[in-house]
Amino acid sequence: KFLVDKNAHRPKALIVFEEQDFYGQVLYYFTHKYKNKPNLLAYIYWVRNIEISRNNIKLFQYFDEKSIIDIAAIDCCVGFLKIEKTNILL
Repeated sequence: KFLVDKNAHRPKALIVFEEQDFYGQVLYYFTHKYKNKPNLLAYIYWVRNIEISRNNIKLFQYFDEKSIIDIAAIDCCVGFLKIEKTNILL
């Protein structure tokens, strides 16, 4: 979960943070030393445009951008199941 400003699309609006779930595939885990302190990071391939099926299953068509995050932000590990052109979050 990440805190996201729900008014980010409105430049002069009050900043209001809310928790949102994000999904992605960890491509790499690595460490980076900053100011003589090691940091554990992950290189993530993000999932976008998640749809919820009638059976409450989360589906997506494709991965989107990649970025680096602190592994403390990873809430849990899930799997992916690909059936034809549809990907299912487990």
